[in-house]
Amino acid sequence: MTRRGGHAGRRGRGSGRVRPAALLRALAAWFLLVLLLGTAGLAVGAALPCEGGLECLGPPLGGALLGGLVGALAAAVLCRRTMRWWWLPTTLVLVGVAALAGTLAQPLGLALAVLAPVLAGLTAVRPGPPAAAALTAGGWSWVRGVVVLGLALALLAGSWWSLEGRERAQEIAGLEAVGVTLVAPPDTEDVRLATLTASGGTVRYTLARVEPDGAGCLDVGIRPGGGACAALDLRPCVDLGDGIGVYRQPDGDHWVVVRDLGDSHLRVSDQTRPVHEPWTEDAALRVVRGMGEVDAAELVDRHRREG
Repeated sequence: MTRRGGHAGRRGRGSGRVRPAALLRALAAWFLLVLLLGTAGLAVGAALPCEGGLECLGPPLGGALLGGLVGALAAAVLCRRTMRWWWLPTTLVLVGVAALAGTLAQPLGLALAVLAPVLAGLTAVRPGPPAAAALTAGGWSWVRGVVVLGLALALLAGSWWSLEGRERAQEIAGLEAVGVTLVAPPDTEDVRLATLTASGGTVRYTLARVEPDGAGCLDVGIRPGGGACAALDLRPCVDLGDGIGVYRQPDGDHWVVVRDLGDSHLRVSDQTRPVHEPWTEDAALRVVRGMGEVDAAELVDRHRREG
């Protein structure tokens, strides 16, 4: 009798270990359904009519993503007897971490995406019946699930914050590397900084009027080399004083406002689409005269806030 009791006790204690067979079946269902339904969604998206261009990539990729999500949900439902409730949300959060990591290194992101259901599954697989009854008593399994999901969310937030800081630092370094004096109009509710780039020795950004349809775009370029009309290769250029000049296209509506910044100069022109109301030369001159010097961090932060 004592021997039988000892064997029973050992069986009860061992039943709390991770069951590899149950985890492997759940992972097999996960990958199979995600791949099958993702492929089906890709095919459906590709079959949708499109006129051509990069926008045609949207429906296939969106269909694949939607199909993959449906497959993940189906796998979680099918494996609900062997996997706990936090397997699906934790996996999706870890896939988000993988997507962020993929922006830095694609192989790393792909590896993390594949490992996401495995890592989440190691914490969510149900033990044997005796241990399962003990663990679920008092709601401790829910506490464990909340802790695991919370840790995954914290990892996602930390990854996003780290990536944002890295991208911000790179954008600031890119602007500073051009070596020009940076200027921008005051931060008001009438105009927003829609785009910001630094390439080819030029810092360029777009000022857009804040309107429901986003009409009215002013292209601003800052280049090395001082001077107003002297720095502009367009003629005729009229010197308006205070280091500001303007080129007006003969027999046309095109104009370019130029401003001397000392070691660099500013060029401003209208880039509004034909269907919208364009910027006028007088409005552009008011913006140019109101511009003040800013540092790279201010310009990047404003673009991230308004762009």
